[in-house]
Amino acid sequence: MEVYADYLDYYIKKDYSSIFDLSSFKPLPKDHKEILRKEKFKFPKDSFLILITGIAYKNHETARKVLQELRTKKSNIYIVRLGQKDKDWDKLKKNYSLDKYVIEFSWLELNEVSELYNSVDCLLFPSWYEGFGLPPLEAMASGLPVVGSNAGSIPEVVDEAGFLFNPNDAKGMTKAINLIMDDKKIREEMIDKGIKQSSLFTWEKSIEKTVNVYKSLINRNNKIKRHF
Repeated sequence: MEVYADYLDYYIKKDYSSIFDLSSFKPLPKDHKEILRKEKFKFPKDSFLILITGIAYKNHETARKVLQELRTKKSNIYIVRLGQKDKDWDKLKKNYSLDKYVIEFSWLELNEVSELYNSVDCLLFPSWYEGFGLPPLEAMASGLPVVGSNAGSIPEVVDEAGFLFNPNDAKGMTKAINLIMDDKKIREEMIDKGIKQSSLFTWEKSIEKTVNVYKSLINRNNKIKRHF
């Protein structure tokens, strides 16, 4: 196990450096965003779009609660989900009749992912745990406000550039999204903070952080084994 840890730097830097390249993620001009929303993605007119990602451990239950709470007061709010087909998510949609409030993308090219970040209004990321948390970083680089959980490495990635809560705190996340919707000044502040925060993460720094996470897990496992 110790030998494996010694080679983490080499293998991750060798095989995964491109994953942490943020050069494809940047804010687009307002008129370009409007064209993407209307013509490419064909989103509902005058809608507020909340992006969620991934499968069950991304905590879609809290996202569901946030959506339903927001829609009690405003009917133009939709969830946009980017992620592979997931039976737990499908079950959640069915149980709460969410289909007409959800827009799905199972897979997009990298440039289209960047366009999607630029075409929605907020990233909701209430994940239970993240080893690193790329979607918030990509969102911030794209000029998208982030509302998420304070679990795992998310606070380290987002810092004070987003609104972070306990993964179960649907009410807190709902209030934060309402602020982003209703207060233009706060929204612009979050966008500016996010762009600055994302600029701190070169792919080399991101990989180093990821290596350190895996090493800490390996060291923890070794301690448990020695204890027994």
